[in-house]
Amino acid sequence: MAIYTPSDETGYETVRDVPVKVRVFRAVDASMFSVDAAGLVYDGSVHEPAVSSAVVPEGSYSVEYRDNVNAGEVAAVVSGSGFYSGSCELKFAIAKATPDYEAPAPVEAAYGQTLSDVALPKGFSWQAGNYIALPGHWATGSGGWWTRMTTAAIL
Repeated sequence: MAIYTPSDETGYETVRDVPVKVRVFRAVDASMFSVDAAGLVYDGSVHEPAVSSAVVPEGSYSVEYRDNVNAGEVAAVVSGSGFYSGSCELKFAIAKATPDYEAPAPVEAAYGQTLSDVALPKGFSWQAGNYIALPGHWATGSGGWWTRMTTAAIL
């Protein structure tokens, strides 16, 4: 309840018990929300994980997503409505996917040639280390990873 005091108190009474409605707003912040982004992996599609709150009632906020297709850190922007105001950003991650690939066909190296001199198909490269091919030795690789290193001497 409020009191109204007129500017001309000589001719008017002060009015007591005036009902006044007060609308209280609360600003939203990231600590009020959680985003269920576990297990998100890049697949070329839009990712919109569920956003929830134990504090802000459903219907008192809206969610928009930003940069939510590619792998990396992305965001959900929560905007308050009703008795909640402002907006906040919830960061979450989309993990990189493991690409589909076929291991390259066997390649050949001349005696004394380093692996870095041996060409691989597009998308493949030799891992760290500079190896020299030795006669009579062989190796197999899978996805660019050498699983048996009896073929070369490490420099």
